[in-house]
Amino acid sequence: MEDLFKKLLDLDVYSSDENKRKKLFLDSINQNFQHHYKHCEPYTKFCQRRGFNENSIFTCIQDIPALPVQAFKQFGNFLISSSNEKKSNLILQSSATSGKPSSISIDKVTARRQVQTMSRVLVKFLGEKRRPFIVVDVDPKLSSPEVMGARAAATSGFLNLSKNQTYILKSNKDGTLELDKDKLVEALEICSMSEEPPVIFGFTYVLFETILDNTDLIDNYNLSPNTSLIHIGGWKKLESKKISKNNFNELASKVFGIKKDNVVDIYGFTEQMGIIYPSNGMNKKTTSVFGDVLVRDPSTYDILPDGEEGLLQFISPMPFSYPGHSIITDDLGVISGYSSSDKNLLFGKKFEITGRAKNAEVRGCGDIMSTYVKVDTENTEDPYDSKIGLLFQGTSVIDPKLFLHLLLFSLQALALVLNLIMLFLLVSICFQSQDIHYQDHQLGCECQQYPFQDFQFHCLSIQI
Repeated sequence: MEDLFKKLLDLDVYSSDENKRKKLFLDSINQNFQHHYKHCEPYTKFCQRRGFNENSIFTCIQDIPALPVQAFKQFGNFLISSSNEKKSNLILQSSATSGKPSSISIDKVTARRQVQTMSRVLVKFLGEKRRPFIVVDVDPKLSSPEVMGARAAATSGFLNLSKNQTYILKSNKDGTLELDKDKLVEALEICSMSEEPPVIFGFTYVLFETILDNTDLIDNYNLSPNTSLIHIGGWKKLESKKISKNNFNELASKVFGIKKDNVVDIYGFTEQMGIIYPSNGMNKKTTSVFGDVLVRDPSTYDILPDGEEGLLQFISPMPFSYPGHSIITDDLGVISGYSSSDKNLLFGKKFEITGRAKNAEVRGCGDIMSTYVKVDTENTEDPYDSKIGLLFQGTSVIDPKLFLHLLLFSLQALALVLNLIMLFLLVSICFQSQDIHYQDHQLGCECQQYPFQDFQFHCLSIQI
């Protein structure tokens, strides 16, 4: 079967042919769905409970079953769609600023696709010519080869467009990161003499903490005004410091002497590593031919119209070794519409990240992964006792076994209510009989007494 994802790679990253890119994207995502349905048993069970099968064909992306991002925190090591054995894949873990990290299994196909998609998008912002990189991080080669952190993986992925790299952070014994001032001076000196403008790359919070407070070092060197600064990792930590995107861009421009439009903020997440959504300056983010975004109501999961804030769902046919093609995140955002005319030639759906849902936990992990009771042999939980939550537009299907459990429970409850009513009536009759006997005795009548203990109560019971 022809790999339709390869056809997406042949398109212009931000193609202006809306109809062509949408059709090819939908065909590719349908093919991707069938692959995961066939090769990932937990995902197969998840889809079957919602009435889908291997022959299901989707005519719009909002109907595609979506996993919550939390599923990869709890069961990432088991969500594998590759035909390879688990040991032959690389396990990539998120940085986990809070809580348990996400894990995804990466095989050769997925790794190649990650590089292809990321590099094609970056070229639109950095140009095709390789440039020297100043990397505000430690050398990723120091990471474990078996379990690679998302920060190290993301760093190495961006360096495919670099001419050379200089890492300017060092790791202390306690694991904290510290600026290596000698390395920074060396990197700035080399770049100031280079013909190509450098690229300063790092995670948003790390850049702010380690570099933007060291203006005295950078002011001594004249970096090209065409120098680019790329930062990734989100704004969660900077929000507590009241640092907005505009504040960050102004500070970076002042410190490095670069244009604000050369500050590139990149959004992405571990569960779809390789799919990135850059925006330069204060511009909105744009979907490429490799990904799409939807906004859903946090309570009902209904699709929200453009302009309304809700949970972001990202769709991409890129993941091959794990079912990460449709994921509902706990990030909030707004879609402003589809742009068919853009001065930067970035055609696609425009959106922005507005924050993260407070106490966010997308419902459905227990239901989605309840089949894993068989993985843990000591777990005797009935998988059909798990909570049910719809995570996508479509028809909910109740499993026959679950329906039987609910029916039997209802019958037992009804039997209990009838028993209580019968007991109440019999007790009332008993006391009335004793009262009649007492009155007859007073009148001198001979009347048979029926002691309370002689009554036999025949309660209604249903044998299940």
